[in-house]
Amino acid sequence: MITREDVARVINEELYGAFPIEFGEISRNRQSMDSYVSKILETCQRRGFTYTDLRDGARALTEGDEGNYRITISKIVKYAEIEKKKRERRDGTGRRRIITPEEESYEMYLAEMKKPPEQRNEWLIRRLLPSCEIFTNPEAFKKKYGKYREEFEKY
Repeated sequence: MITREDVARVINEELYGAFPIEFGEISRNRQSMDSYVSKILETCQRRGFTYTDLRDGARALTEGDEGNYRITISKIVKYAEIEKKKRERRDGTGRRRIITPEEESYEMYLAEMKKPPEQRNEWLIRRLLPSCEIFTNPEAFKKKYGKYREEFEKY
């Protein structure tokens, strides 16, 4: 979990050096600095950011195109969110599902089957059946991808 000291360190080490005018004004006024750190800390804790997420997000912000404009808390949080998603993808703990072409085909098949029989596209249904077989049959899925769908998708 990120701490108040971590947020202050990111502001001092990453943002103050790149934006001395904006963050210099904040650092001169103790009350506004405390308020700024508290707002960032609250957002970071609510969204589950780590110190590295916030630090890497601040670095990406200063190196990116938006670094030339006024820095807001929402921009800092947006970049930290991007870094968090990158970290989760590397760790394999993200919430993003892998959607295979077979799953898309199965969804199209179900949409066609919901239509009345006279409105269905029979050609499309015949084309989608092999993919539907792979998606619905665990052994066929394993044969194609080498793992069962639960193992392949990780979650």
